Amino acid sequence: MSNDSTLTMKSLSIKSVQNVFLLCLVTLGAYIPYWFISRKKSLDMLPYHDIPYAILKAIIGYYLFSFPMGLTATFIFSDIHYSIYILLHRVIMILSVGVLIYCALIVTASLNKLSGYHLEKGSVFAFLLNILYIQHRINKLSQQKREYLTIVSSS
Repeated sequence: MSNDSTLTMKSLSIKSVQNVFLLCLVTLGAYIPYWFISRKKSLDMLPYHDIPYAILKAIIGYYLFSFPMGLTATFIFSDIHYSIYILLHRVIMILSVGVLIYCALIVTASLNKLSGYHLEKGSVFAFLLNILYIQHRINKLSQQKREYLTIVSSS
């Protein structure tokens, strides 16, 4: 890994996987797009950084809008309008999940390129576990780098 990739790994390996999991649960999944947005500078240093940040911001905005709307929709809308609202909500959530999976696969491919693994390694885990797997990989890559630096410096 180069010096730039070392700085990238160091800046990305701030959180533990348990903290990321807890934040995902507490925020009902809204932390997932925020995770990508909050690490924009570091993720842009990765080899493949084709992450749609504007769409991720729209997903967070929709999460913030849909939560109170979901609580009051049965009172505000008539039956037919409520059915349309539920249909649109489901379509938007499916599209949001697709965007988040796409982002996870892009970051995983970048991490694989940095670490020298095959590009398909971890794709299934990135698909299923999303940022939990990515954070685990980042922490593991930065730990290996720290161990290597410790061994070299003690020689």
